[in-house]
Amino acid sequence: MVLLTQAILRRSGVYERYWEMSRADSNVMRIYSVAQRDPLFVMALPRLLERFIPPSPETNRQLLRDALLGSLPAERCLVSFNTPIATARVASSPPLDVAAAQLLGADGAVLGKFDLV
Repeated sequence: MVLLTQAILRRSGVYERYWEMSRADSNVMRIYSVAQRDPLFVMALPRLLERFIPPSPETNRQLLRDALLGSLPAERCLVSFNTPIATARVASSPPLDVAAAQLLGADGAVLGKFDLV
């Protein structure tokens, strides 16, 4: 796991649970096409190369996403899935006046300002 990833997981309080949602020694790489369900290419790292390129863990992304979302304070966080967005534009977000994204739905209605999209 890279140091930046470890720092992010520690800050979110999820680091201690990482190995519950990951498995070690994942040495398979799959390349997919957007238009197809099955992978175009599957490759396993040869045992000889594992001495020089250690295998990285494979993480269940759904479990990781659920853990990260669960670590967010509900009163300050809005998470929406399957929400069509027509436009995103830069908007300032007081009090710090940092850039935020203002999202507009398919009907042109403002969905809100968001720090992360």
